[in-house]
Amino acid sequence: MIRSLLIQLPFFVFLFWGIFYLTKNDKQKSKHLLGFCMLIGAAMHLSLIVYFNQENPALYLNFDWLFLLSSLSIVPFYFLYIQSIAYRKLKAKDLVHFAPAIIFIILYFIFFFSTDQEERVSYLKNFLLSREKNPINLSDQSRRLAFLFIINRIIFLSQIIIYNFVALSIFRNFKKRLQCYYSETKGRELTWIATLTVSLTIISLVSTIFNVIGRSLFQNSNIILSIPSIVFSSFFFILGLTCNRQPFTIEDLEEEERKTSKIGKRTISDTPSKMKQKLELLMDEKHIYLTKDLRLSSVCKELNTNRTYLSQVLNDELNENFNSYVNKYRVNHAILLLRDKEWQNYSLDKFAELSGFGSTISMIRAFKQTTGKTPSEFRD
Repeated sequence: MIRSLLIQLPFFVFLFWGIFYLTKNDKQKSKHLLGFCMLIGAAMHLSLIVYFNQENPALYLNFDWLFLLSSLSIVPFYFLYIQSIAYRKLKAKDLVHFAPAIIFIILYFIFFFSTDQEERVSYLKNFLLSREKNPINLSDQSRRLAFLFIINRIIFLSQIIIYNFVALSIFRNFKKRLQCYYSETKGRELTWIATLTVSLTIISLVSTIFNVIGRSLFQNSNIILSIPSIVFSSFFFILGLTCNRQPFTIEDLEEEERKTSKIGKRTISDTPSKMKQKLELLMDEKHIYLTKDLRLSSVCKELNTNRTYLSQVLNDELNENFNSYVNKYRVNHAILLLRDKEWQNYSLDKFAELSGFGSTISMIRAFKQTTGKTPSEFRD
């Protein structure tokens, strides 16, 4: 009973989130990609359920292809989900990501159906179910299937490393774009999803090692089997929950970009130095930085200029992005309040509110980035 539960637990977690995201009526179409990704994960773990079926292990020969195909498809699908929430919408050319899986499974079927039943069983017993995964000892037909399995694991490992590297680059660029338009990025960043992506990479690498060592290692020990079962189930449940709670995507950022591009136009008198003076006047006299969730579009309206020119002034004249520029004013304002004895009894939450920050966490982060100190250090 316990063994059966451990084997099936990851499958039901994947299946739950797959159905949830594919049937969920959500404006974020990207979540459908995550739903497909979860269903592929369910298919992969379904094949593992059959693999661990001790009563009829030979049944796995009919599911080996499913494991190999789904394992080469799940990482590209997850990457496309990341791309759709932090970079751009899915395009037809993105189907190229599934070329390795398609080519591999075609080769697998060619070799599988050209191998007689006796050799298939030999591949199962002497390679897949054996702790000593040495294809050299197999006959020619079964050896081809064994080498295909090894190649599959190498491709899978390569996908993990390459896609993780590209995904982290996408997350970094997304964060930079956010900082150009919002003074408050908390709640819009994809920090948790980025962290989980790195964790997924580590887990997948460990999973690959287990496959190289041999899944037979888990056949006779519920304790050893419980480790990957609980880890995978917990991780993907948290991943599904986190992605469901992520309200902000690249579509929202692009909408903000479109809004700012339509505001105002540059005039001949608006030299960079002149625009810099107008911006500083807006901050010093109107204290617009105290506006919560201040956006570049709001400043563009005040200055009657567009996003491109104002961003150019911030980058070239002030060597700042919008986020860091506004938060420096907020930090200086908060420091004045923190050093004022009349405000000594107030909490940091109050100082954050009075200084225009969206939260205490945002204020602390801005303080560390600007001054290298925490707000509390300015109270003395």
